[in-house]
Amino acid sequence: MRKIELVEPPPEITVERPAAQQKPAPKDPPLTVVHLLIWIAGCALYLGVMRILLEPQQLAAGAGYLILRSASAGAGLGGLLLLPARRWRHTTFPRHPGEWILLAVGARFVLEVLTAALPLNANPALTAAVNACVLLPGALFLRGSHVWRAAFCLMVLAYALPPLADFSATLARWNLPAGWWQPYVAWIRTLVLMALLASAIAWDGRSGTRRPWSHWVGLAAWCWEGAISLRI
Repeated sequence: MRKIELVEPPPEITVERPAAQQKPAPKDPPLTVVHLLIWIAGCALYLGVMRILLEPQQLAAGAGYLILRSASAGAGLGGLLLLPARRWRHTTFPRHPGEWILLAVGARFVLEVLTAALPLNANPALTAAVNACVLLPGALFLRGSHVWRAAFCLMVLAYALPPLADFSATLARWNLPAGWWQPYVAWIRTLVLMALLASAIAWDGRSGTRRPWSHWVGLAAWCWEGAISLRI
């Protein structure tokens, strides 16, 4: 009789499939000469609109302030142009906290023109209310950083509380002039806002978060406006 040999089946070879690769985060476009030209055009547009809307006496008295403010206003207007351009290129914008602030600077200029809350002749309460309104979208829709979102919420409160105090004084029929809180609040609020931004920037540095140039332009524009608003 033949001896039947049992042949063991060959071991199964398992091929590990590579895990699904995550799509890399979209790269932010680099800073180019085109962006600088847009900024210069925004500065010129701001000065042109102020020349049309303000009285000659106001222009003569506040020419230096308007020239300084045109640097941040031009950046904000450029940020408003970046919004449709980035969306057309299928790039998320605004994505970083400073980009929300950059849009806030541009939106503030638009609201100033629409509400006649122009520099040099505006009611301080109306100016503070405009600042709170333009910062509110960042506090509501910013994603990815609880620290920055908390900073946005505190900045909105810093601008909204003084006008609310002014409105409450009016309802209570207290004989107080409009903007009575301005000399006491302006310096303190600016220092608090600078401290909030510095704390959020330090948190980014500690966590190793890298931000694009548009983020830093937005922060620089907002801090610059805060500084020149104190006439320093």
